[in-house]
Amino acid sequence: MTGRYLAMDCEMVGAGFKGCRSMLARVSIVNYYGHVILDTFVKPTEPVTDYRTWISGVRKSDLQTGREFAEVQQQVADLLKDRILVGHALKNDLAALMLTHPPLLIRDTAKYPPFKEKKSSQSLRKLAASVLHITIQEGEHSSIVDAKTAMLLYRKVKTEWEQLVAPRRYKAQVVKAKTKERFARLREEIKQQQN
Repeated sequence: MTGRYLAMDCEMVGAGFKGCRSMLARVSIVNYYGHVILDTFVKPTEPVTDYRTWISGVRKSDLQTGREFAEVQQQVADLLKDRILVGHALKNDLAALMLTHPPLLIRDTAKYPPFKEKKSSQSLRKLAASVLHITIQEGEHSSIVDAKTAMLLYRKVKTEWEQLVAPRRYKAQVVKAKTKERFARLREEIKQQQN
């Protein structure tokens, strides 16, 4: 069961000169309770020049048995539709997937003000240690562990976080309602002009 909240983390490999460009290699999505909804490797769309195994945990053999990028991209888009997306530095993951997500449905632990230190984001590893008192990312990263950690961070402060988001959500609903009202009036004016 997926539920309303999903946490996502991706691992990347390097493409281009000396692996300077990040390319999607693995996607993991967990639900509110940390159950794995999706965990798959992705076939590279261009030659890999750096597997970044020391940090990504991804090896050449993992990608050879991976799924096609377009197939994974569509599955992720379908899973995320109308759901609250939790993660850490989600901008990078969404960019690697070539997807967007409505800002009001994103809960990025790298951007949550109380988690910041002197206005700058802390790493997921530091947040896990300071907020959850757990140790992660010792050596190779696991996108499943990182997604679960982001969800645990969100769950710990969910009430406070949602109170911060509520005014923005309300404002968006008001703007949407006004826009619908304007379009309705405009349609009515056009009908009257045509008659």
